[in-house]
Amino acid sequence: MHETLTLRWDYFETVSQVFNDESWTPTTESLPDLHPDLADARDLPLKEYRTTRAKVKEKYNEMRHYLHAIVLNWEQSGNGGQQRSDDAEDWGTFDPLLVVDGDDRKNFLPSGEANMYYLLYYWHKLEKEG
Repeated sequence: MHETLTLRWDYFETVSQVFNDESWTPTTESLPDLHPDLADARDLPLKEYRTTRAKVKEKYNEMRHYLHAIVLNWEQSGNGGQQRSDDAEDWGTFDPLLVVDGDDRKNFLPSGEANMYYLLYYWHKLEKEG
């Protein structure tokens, strides 16, 4: 009898390895319409902080939680795709043709939480790269 070898790619482990790689320096895009703090592109060099698979998974789940709440509020406001339900295929998809006064997604960041604009960048990257 042959055993089947199943190889699984570990996303969280891969992210932690790339993050901790001193030779890798990610650069953000300039997105001034998304949030004022994202107006300038910038390099994000590795500093003294290192991460682990567990920490990447924890941060990923936290970002999903916050982003879901932001998108839900944005969609319900009518500023999204005309109040799509969260089971719609295009739920949370930003369509510039539906925007009246520019991209207002920054208005739906959690109140009382400082520096949460990275969630808008995450949303942008999810749409751009899938």
